[in-house]
Amino acid sequence: GSSRTGTLTIAGNTFTVTQGISSVSTIRNALFVNASTSGNKTSVLRLINTSTQSGAITATAYNEAGSAVGTGNMIIGTPAAQQMLSLTSAQLEAAIGYTPSSSIAKYRIVFTGNLSSFEVINFIKDVASGNLTLGQAQVDNRAASSATTSTRNALFVNASTGTNKTTVLRLINLSSSSGSITATAYDEAGTQLGVGNASIGILAAQQMLSLTSAQLEAAIGFTPASTTAKYRIVFSASLNSFEVLNFIKDVATGSLTLGQDQID
Repeated sequence: GSSRTGTLTIAGNTFTVTQGISSVSTIRNALFVNASTSGNKTSVLRLINTSTQSGAITATAYNEAGSAVGTGNMIIGTPAAQQMLSLTSAQLEAAIGYTPSSSIAKYRIVFTGNLSSFEVINFIKDVASGNLTLGQAQVDNRAASSATTSTRNALFVNASTGTNKTTVLRLINLSSSSGSITATAYDEAGTQLGVGNASIGILAAQQMLSLTSAQLEAAIGFTPASTTAKYRIVFSASLNSFEVLNFIKDVATGSLTLGQDQID
């Protein structure tokens, strides 16, 4: 950090006072970024400096297996106070020196800003129309806790038997340790469905686990009573923090839209 010096006079005596100013930084995650090589949809990220000072923002990307891709901690811009920085998938990939392995590649980007505060809005961009839809709510304003377990809710899950839409959930471990994940489902009346605390896997450090409605129902031993069935799933992990992205999947097109803000 830096410091500033001034004088203080008390009862006719003048003192020199030095006040330390500690450096500040803020971390935000773009949990789900589409590759620029996709023929259907890419991503547009807007980084908004809500502070009264300018500061550099760096980026480090991780693929779905949790491996770092490209060069870490690359500076992607220095937004002025109250300024917004807009970046496409292609611009981000060029900045960090990363070439996606396929057109359907997904990755996570950790942004670190030399700022007291900034926010990330993550949009999915339809390649054909250019339309933007929200791809992620801002979820990681919570400080990591010291607890060894945490719980997240997928509040609204569509049955795998839905003829129009189903659900895809992405569970993302932001921590540096791995942990086991269990799931318990409840119907709209609050009745437990299938087996409680069913194991759905180990979430490795920095890794993302993608699960469809069908995979979740198989894991908990639940067969939906109708094609329009809706249910809630409570995920518990032996981790101090993890995140859930809840997407609605259009059966006809396969497109994903955000189905729930992360609120809990």
